[in-house]
Amino acid sequence: MKIAKVDYGTLLSQAWGLFKKEWAFFIIAMLTMAVIEGLGEYLGGEDSPLLGGSGLIAVLLLFVIKTVLQVGLYRETIGYTRGKKPAIENIFKGYKPMESLIHYILVMIIYIIAVVIGLILLIIPGIIIAVRFSFAPYLVIDKKLTAIDALKESARITKGNFWSVVAVSAIMIGITILGLLALIVGLFVAIPVASIFFTLFYKYLVDAHGEQVAQKEIVPEINPAQAGYTDVN
Repeated sequence: MKIAKVDYGTLLSQAWGLFKKEWAFFIIAMLTMAVIEGLGEYLGGEDSPLLGGSGLIAVLLLFVIKTVLQVGLYRETIGYTRGKKPAIENIFKGYKPMESLIHYILVMIIYIIAVVIGLILLIIPGIIIAVRFSFAPYLVIDKKLTAIDALKESARITKGNFWSVVAVSAIMIGITILGLLALIVGLFVAIPVASIFFTLFYKYLVDAHGEQVAQKEIVPEINPAQAGYTDVN
């Protein structure tokens, strides 16, 4: 189902407003991710103080921690766009949905493989796959779908909205480039703003499709014209 024309400026303004309100949460999360990423590269590199199996175990452990952090950050950001205050402790606190973590890993593996195969097949199929399946990770976490169901649902909600997703992705890349130009430190602002912006668009798409979304819980019917446009000032 094709949605109404998206006001990208309004979504971007809202993303900036949301970031300003909870900038500390997003910057701390970014710093934590950077530290874990750095440790993983160090322990997995040639200069690692750990040898053999010990190094591999450490890298795998850091991978699990990073994945849990990513899933928790997705969950908190999605909740924040719906009015729930984000908190660092909530990323790890009471992490019960192990099934969601498994399906998140599965959906990312399938997504990456599908995109790579598509890129090999003359590039364009890879771009189409990347766009159509781009919201699968969100649907696994937000709607508790299985990896396969999330991929199917992502393909459904993006049907007829291909160029809107491309436009949102292009804006995200532009924001990130601006962060890089701002002496790299700007990435600690640019990446969270881009992430919130993309999450708001995801929310807009899901709300526009209303109760059609296949999920384990009932979604209240929301006016598509108003979805994602609440005042944050």
